Amino acid sequence: MFIIVGALTLLVIGVGVTIIGQWLRWVLLRRRGRVPPGPFPLPILGNLPHLFASPFLHKSLAGLCEHYGPLVFLHLGFAPTLIVSSPWGARQIFHAHDKVFASRPSTSGIRLLYGGDNACFTSPCGADWHFTRKLYNTHLLGSRHMKEVHVPVISDEVRRLIEDLKASPPSVVLNVSACLSRITENIMFRIVLGERVSEVNSKLPPLESQEHHHHQHHHHHQLCELFHHGGIHLGAKFIGDAIPCLSFLDYFTRRRFLSWFSSVDTVLEAIVSNRVAARAADPKPSDEEYRPRDMLDVFLAASDPPLSRVKIKAMMLVSIHSMF
Repeated sequence: MFIIVGALTLLVIGVGVTIIGQWLRWVLLRRRGRVPPGPFPLPILGNLPHLFASPFLHKSLAGLCEHYGPLVFLHLGFAPTLIVSSPWGARQIFHAHDKVFASRPSTSGIRLLYGGDNACFTSPCGADWHFTRKLYNTHLLGSRHMKEVHVPVISDEVRRLIEDLKASPPSVVLNVSACLSRITENIMFRIVLGERVSEVNSKLPPLESQEHHHHQHHHHHQLCELFHHGGIHLGAKFIGDAIPCLSFLDYFTRRRFLSWFSSVDTVLEAIVSNRVAARAADPKPSDEEYRPRDMLDVFLAASDPPLSRVKIKAMMLVSIHSMF
């Protein structure tokens, strides 16, 4: 009994010292004038209550910027946050000091996602980040790739949609939103994986997770349902990111995230394994100029440095998830 009471007492003292130390750090930073102006933070919560001054987050932030200026410094729990609301400030961050602000904060969800540093938008700015960015800019956003791959794919999918619309009976009511969503998905899957959603989906093993049996109104393809749910899980808020001492409250959120991620990893592993086997069965002649037909080919063909299987899956997840 005394041992339990002593342990609880030490825990309370430790949490209290951490909270007081963090609060004193906020006070010293503001008194020294090393941060932009902003509302004074509360212990533990920081400036989180200021975000609920209005029912809409953007209005709360606009009100803070009107009161404190174009640069506002907030503490969202224990997380320091800079709010920029002027064109000049945006130019300074994205152009003049882009390398300083290129790295993204590491959140609990990102750390659970293939280690956190294996995708372009989560890895810290450095040689690996620049190499990954070059792959995307050259083979996904480059003008030559746009003309040779993107334009024919888009034209073909638009033609298919028009033919489907012409073939539909006049009495049938069409869901235009669903049609546009389907054509977007097929375009992105063909650019990233070289095949339409139905073709990729037909080669995948059945998923055991029951999560995909819910919300059937989103898409009839299990693959699209899986990545649609990814938008929900990747956007999940972990309390521990703002208040680390309360991270134990994220147990169920973390459990749901890992369940979804396990299904995603199974799908991506099957896709990569199928492509690796296909490339091994049909090697390219050594004297033939190799032109990758999709992003997955680009990732697998990268040789300086070669990409690991984990990084390839992480980059595929980023590429596919960008459309959901």
